[in-house]
Amino acid sequence: MYDKGLWLNNLVIVPTIDSIQETRVMSSNYSAQYGAAAGGVTVVQSKSGTNDYHGSLYEFLRNDKLDANTFFNNKAGAAKPTLRRNEFGGTIGGAIRKNKTFFFGDYQGIRLAQPTTTISTIPTAAQQAMVQTGNFSAFPTTIYDPNNVVNGARVPFTGNIIPASQLDPAAVKLFTFLPAPTSSAATQNYVFTGPGHQRTDQFDVRGDQNIGASDRLFLKFSYDKTDRPAPGSIPAPASANTGPYLTGGNTTRFANWAAAANYTKVFGPTIVNEARVGAVRWNFSIIPTDTPFTPAAAIGIPGINTTDNSGGLPGYTLNSPGFTIGDASTFPEFSRTITYQYEDILTMVKGSHTLKFGGRYLRKTEVKEFSVPFLGNENVRRFDVPMNDASRVSSV
Repeated sequence: MYDKGLWLNNLVIVPTIDSIQETRVMSSNYSAQYGAAAGGVTVVQSKSGTNDYHGSLYEFLRNDKLDANTFFNNKAGAAKPTLRRNEFGGTIGGAIRKNKTFFFGDYQGIRLAQPTTTISTIPTAAQQAMVQTGNFSAFPTTIYDPNNVVNGARVPFTGNIIPASQLDPAAVKLFTFLPAPTSSAATQNYVFTGPGHQRTDQFDVRGDQNIGASDRLFLKFSYDKTDRPAPGSIPAPASANTGPYLTGGNTTRFANWAAAANYTKVFGPTIVNEARVGAVRWNFSIIPTDTPFTPAAAIGIPGINTTDNSGGLPGYTLNSPGFTIGDASTFPEFSRTITYQYEDILTMVKGSHTLKFGGRYLRKTEVKEFSVPFLGNENVRRFDVPMNDASRVSSV
C-alpha cells in the first residue's frame, strides 16, 4: 500500500516493530514500480499467521527516577519534572485451518505523562499595576495624551498618569489575568510546569487464505489513534474564562486507518500476477485548549468568538519585554485525507530476464481547514505605551 500523507508527505500508519516480517530500504536505482519518491523508498512486509501459534508481549518503561534534570531547569532553579512512559503491546498469530486459513493481530499502546517546564518573560508586578491603574509616574519615559495637541505639539499626561476613562478596558482586564512573576528579574521571570500527556492505541488485524495451490488472498486493517494534550506557557485564572492557559496549550489528535486486500495468482512457474486494492485515511487535528471558550467577547473584544472554532483570545504580543497574551497560532487545524488505490503487477521470467508490467492508480480526497492567524494577532512595540495609544499592527 502507498502509505504517504498528501499534505506533509508523512507516514500515515507507522507499523509496530513486532508486526514487521521484512524491511527493505532502497536508496537509488529502484525500478519504476516504486515511483512517487525523490529519495529513498522503504518497503515493509507485515507478518502473517502460520500453522503454529505464536505470540509475544512486551513493555518499555521510562521513569524520571532514572533521569537527571535538564541544564536549563537547573539554571532556573526548577525542579526535575516527572516522566512516566509506558509502551506496551503484544502479537498473536496462528492457523484457523491448517495450510488454508491464517490470522495475525498486534496491538501497541503508549501512555505518557511528561510535564513541560517553560521559562517566560511577563511584566513585573509594578508594570502590571501601571497598566491596570494608568499610573506611570514611576516610569522614566514621558507619556503623551493623543487627544491633547496644542499648536501641533503633543501634551504629556500630568504626572505621567493616564485617566481611567482613557484606558482600554480590554487591556486592563487582560493584565488582571496575568500571574505574579516567580522571580524579581525583568526578563525570564516566570517558570511554569504544565502537565503533558499522550495516549496512543494502535492495532493491526490480518487474515490470509490459500485458495487452492496457486491462489492466495490476504486482507488487512490497521488503526492508529493518538491524543496528545500539550500545556501552555502561562496559566489562566478561572475568571479569564479561557480554559487552563492564558497563552498556548493545544491537543493534537490522530485517528488514522488503512485497509488493504491483496490477491496473488500463480499462472505457472514463470508468471505471477499480484493485485492490490485499498484505502489509507489521514485524520489529524490540532485544537487549542481555549477553543470551547469565549473570553474575547467577555472582556469586550467583538468579532472574535463568532463560531465554534474561534474561541479563545487573540494574540497580543508586547515586543519590549517580549511576551504574548492569548493565542497567536494558526490553530485550530483540521486535515482529513483518504487515498484510494489500486495496483496490479505482472511478473514474467524469460530465461535469465525478469520482466514486470503493471500500473498504480491513486485517488486522493482532502478536507483541510486552517488559518493564519486564526484569531488575529496584535503587536505592541513597547510596554510603556498603553495598548489603546500604541502604534498597532493588526492582521485578521
